[in-house]
Amino acid sequence: MPNRDITPVEDNPLSINSDEAKPKKSKRALVGLCILYPVTQLAYAIHASYFPDEAKSFGATETEVGVIFAMFSGASLLLSLFAGAIVRRGGASKVIVAGIMLEAASLIGLGFTNLLRDSVFVGVTVALRAMAGAGSALYMVSALTILAQENADNFATAIGLFESVGSLGMLIGPLLGSALYSTSGNISLVDPTNVSTGGNYRLPFVSAAGIEVVCGIIVLFLLPKKYWRGQGKEKREADELYIPTLELLKNWKVMVMTVVMVMSIGSLSFLDPTLQPYATAAFHATPLIIGLAFTGVLILYGVFAIVAGKVVEKTYAQVDMILGLVFVAVGFALMGPLPWFPSLQNIPVFATGLTILSISLAFSIVPIPAELLNTGKGMREGGKGESSNAVSALTSAAFSAGSMIGPLLGSSVDDADG
Repeated sequence: MPNRDITPVEDNPLSINSDEAKPKKSKRALVGLCILYPVTQLAYAIHASYFPDEAKSFGATETEVGVIFAMFSGASLLLSLFAGAIVRRGGASKVIVAGIMLEAASLIGLGFTNLLRDSVFVGVTVALRAMAGAGSALYMVSALTILAQENADNFATAIGLFESVGSLGMLIGPLLGSALYSTSGNISLVDPTNVSTGGNYRLPFVSAAGIEVVCGIIVLFLLPKKYWRGQGKEKREADELYIPTLELLKNWKVMVMTVVMVMSIGSLSFLDPTLQPYATAAFHATPLIIGLAFTGVLILYGVFAIVAGKVVEKTYAQVDMILGLVFVAVGFALMGPLPWFPSLQNIPVFATGLTILSISLAFSIVPIPAELLNTGKGMREGGKGESSNAVSALTSAAFSAGSMIGPLLGSSVDDADG
């Protein structure tokens, strides 16, 4: 259904319905978070282009490299479920600081893991990746809570913009990481015989940490002062309008939409381990072509995330989600292609399917947080339920779960296919 207006409710400084939320909203918070989010995504992806080979040279197996990557999403998933309560108690801005510091510290630590070998390297790296995932969860839930409170009337549009700039960080991260890694002089970005290991391992990690801290400090000055304050114990206990994460998740509509969000994010991350081997085997695609395909996916998703946010504000979100899911299936069917249409296995059809998939995922993902927020409102008398913390926690958890499930499922399918 179309997004409804938020009715003001008193005495909740972390509520999108509070009297503090009634005055004219500042766009500074949205601008600040849209600066910081791509930086955190850049930090997440900056080592993607070189770390697997380096990790194996330090004694990690293929399986252990997979665990190292998955640990980030696993830790983020677990902490996200509790982070809503942490934000409510401590204040969103304080929790953002904690998240940034955790993630930056883990990046610096990862930069020195090249001094370790074998099981010690694996154990320390897994722990540091878990630490980074925890920091990411704290940041994401805090940021989404602020977005919900500062953009109550156009939350879907804010989410669309947020996702769009995030995809920009994911796009730039590996490129910047490769460039910094190659500064050792031992690595060539263009010579295919010398692109594996031996580069400047530490510089990308430390640089990402520095960029994240600097941007974080700048952004904190853009956030309204009220987000430095949490709720006291007495006020939390007396707030009958507040909806905890578990209570929100018990609603069947919320459960369905959360599963859809996990599936949609998983569909996007499913491409990470499957696109390259399939395109190479089916079309003899070069690394450059495969890199351009991944770039195209991120660009299309980023652009249409903004479009989806605007469309959802004017239409029925459930319809947009259903149509998005239908076209996700169409996109995968064309990319495959369906086994009874072998003649469709060609580059133009594959590219068309990838394009449809990238666009439709924006329409299946972006509407959901705003619909979760509306559903939460209806769980209290008068449509005044306060669920911004719970919605933020579920959204962050769903993104983490999808980011973890997609590659695991993709790798399993790839192994089964031989």
